[in-house]
Amino acid sequence: VVNVAKQEYPTIEFGHMTDEDDVCWTPHHRETPAEMAKRGLEFMEWLRGRSEESIGVVTHSAFLSTLFGEVLDCHEPEMKRWFENAELRAVRLHL
Repeated sequence: VVNVAKQEYPTIEFGHMTDEDDVCWTPHHRETPAEMAKRGLEFMEWLRGRSEESIGVVTHSAFLSTLFGEVLDCHEPEMKRWFENAELRAVRLHL
């Protein structure tokens, strides 16, 4: 999957993706909200270390809803609503 994505999107940096398979998913365990929030916090810590001013994030709505509802301190209720399929939102984070 990663190798195909690298070929289709040559200008995107995939260096942090070291595994070809999804290591967060197993057929025997569905990620709990607490596990997802922990992963969201780890993502925000990683994001804090980046030097870019703009970063695009593509992920599942459940992860984004957990991130905005449980990990981040959002002052706008609109940001906590469920993300629709293929929805785009621009967000400015103060880390």
